[in-house]
Amino acid sequence: MRVAKYSFNLILLLITSLGMTQAGITQEREIRLELGFSGEMVAGAWNPIKVTLRDQPSATLNIDFDIGRLQSVENTNTIASYSTELRGGSGVSIFEDDIYIPLWRTLVWTIQTPETVLASGSLERRLSDARPLHLMVTDNPRLIRNQYPEDSRTVSLLATELSQRPTSYEGVASLAIDDRFVNQRSIIAAASAGVTVAVLNKDTNDYDADFLNFLDATLAAKPQQRLATGWIASTTVEDLSKTLSLPRLNKTMLGQSLADRTLAERKFVVRPQFVYLAMILYLIAILLLVFFGRVPGFVTAITLSLLMAVIAGILLAPSEGLIQRSRSMVINSGNSGGIALAQRLELIQLLSQSAESLELPLQAHPPLKLSSGNSQTIWQATSDTITLPMERWQNSQLILKPVVVEATLSWDGKTLTNLSAQDLGDVYIFGGPFAGRQAPLRKNQSLSSLSSEKNLELPELYKELEALTKQLPEASVLARSGGQLHLALDPENLAPENLDPENF
Repeated sequence: MRVAKYSFNLILLLITSLGMTQAGITQEREIRLELGFSGEMVAGAWNPIKVTLRDQPSATLNIDFDIGRLQSVENTNTIASYSTELRGGSGVSIFEDDIYIPLWRTLVWTIQTPETVLASGSLERRLSDARPLHLMVTDNPRLIRNQYPEDSRTVSLLATELSQRPTSYEGVASLAIDDRFVNQRSIIAAASAGVTVAVLNKDTNDYDADFLNFLDATLAAKPQQRLATGWIASTTVEDLSKTLSLPRLNKTMLGQSLADRTLAERKFVVRPQFVYLAMILYLIAILLLVFFGRVPGFVTAITLSLLMAVIAGILLAPSEGLIQRSRSMVINSGNSGGIALAQRLELIQLLSQSAESLELPLQAHPPLKLSSGNSQTIWQATSDTITLPMERWQNSQLILKPVVVEATLSWDGKTLTNLSAQDLGDVYIFGGPFAGRQAPLRKNQSLSSLSSEKNLELPELYKELEALTKQLPEASVLARSGGQLHLALDPENLAPENLDPENF
């Protein structure tokens, strides 16, 4: 009897364990939620999400992040959330997206219908880690892992687990490949997002001919080559650590530095001396009316108070409820093997002149500047919208989900080429032998005769974007068309002096 009771308890424990979930762990065979790569995600970055439903009805996925900080009593219950509709039905239904995961204290998710909760779970706080990931696709991860610093977050996974969406790799620092089955689209997506993609043992491994042709065309007989905001390199296991030291752009800093300082510093200010003088005169008038006017004076005082409230409301009412500005930048590093790709960063600034809840048709991460109030929900996102409660005179900045676009400006260290269909002005090279402003570039124009004169005056727009220009790598080129900036990186610049790299 005791053995039978022990066996029953063991079976019950196993069943209960299957019901407990972590990222990428199955709660039930019919429902599976995966966050990040092999259950590892990067807090403060965009991460892939995948939900698999097998023979389940259509449902809603809700993820709640408690991002309050223990140091702040006011924001201990600050909640951010993500929700989306999941299509169900007979057979297997798969939903894939990239979501921004902030640093959290608690993370709780549910998959539910209007009638019932199909699945739910939570993640431990220890999984809230902002360090970037180093992905490895290899049959021998132990050998490769020795090339990384001790505190690196390395993840070994299969080639089929790699995403083909560039945004999935925003929290990834490097991707080491020693597998013939890796899709070229995954490599392009990772490099475009700023990842250092290291192909190992190209000359000895059994890669197929198409893959080798793609790699040779991209590298053009060089050991490494920039692609959009990242790198593609061919190396060996022994030299992997050198490849990992290639500089990375701090795109979060670049995005923040796009802000319009005039709007960011704009506030509603009333000079105190005017307020004090108006209050004194108002009180004197009310006292005189009540004291000398008796009942008629009292009625007059009430009327005057109402009149003053109406006048103040008219004078203090904002001319427009919301001021919105946006500025974007397309980052490119040249045309590698016929692949002319770039990544666009866009910053939206919001100044709310009245308290309201905004629903914006865009994908962005939580505001860089949060309200200091006691709002229970500061950010609600879906797969295509974001809802943001705004207090009066609140200034917030949103960095949109980065997207990969066609390159607009090419620079190989000697020749500038306008790849866009628009004229580019305020062309300026930051550092190097050709430092200084050049002539405007007409659409599809190439310019190889560059002036060697240095220390030319910055265009006025770039003077206002001093925070941005300080982040630019050496010998990079900045240009403008309308409200959009174009940044071309020098593909030969391996160790820029003024780059603020992210920590590995």
